Amino acid sequence: MAFKVLLHHYGRFISPSGRKFVDGIVATVDPVELSNFSSNQMKAILTKCLGYDENSAAFLYMKKPNRSLDLGLVLLDDAIQDIDSIVTYTQTYQNLLHVYVSRGVIPTCCGDQLEDGGKRKKKTDKPSCSKKLFD
Repeated sequence: MAFKVLLHHYGRFISPSGRKFVDGIVATVDPVELSNFSSNQMKAILTKCLGYDENSAAFLYMKKPNRSLDLGLVLLDDAIQDIDSIVTYTQTYQNLLHVYVSRGVIPTCCGDQLEDGGKRKKKTDKPSCSKKLFD
């Protein structure tokens, strides 16, 4: 099964309630094969394609379909443990998976304020990555 990842990055989460991801950009990773999908591969894209420092802390979250960012964020590592959830989420989003990058810590219950520990880079043209990173 192949799907497309919309990688929301260089932005930051604002505090709940009504949490949003602001000042960010979206990188499209397409196609992604479910059998090769991992958080390590997403981190490789962040460093090799998008210019993130591999030593800086970055937390990856997946957004559940039809949920707000206040209630729908799940750690990507946790979601990958349950492959059926990835299949369900991508089918609900018409083969799209929304992944968010946080440079600070955001609790899975989404009840605390996010610490913005990362520096944003200047916005440039929309980045993209190729399947070669997954081979």
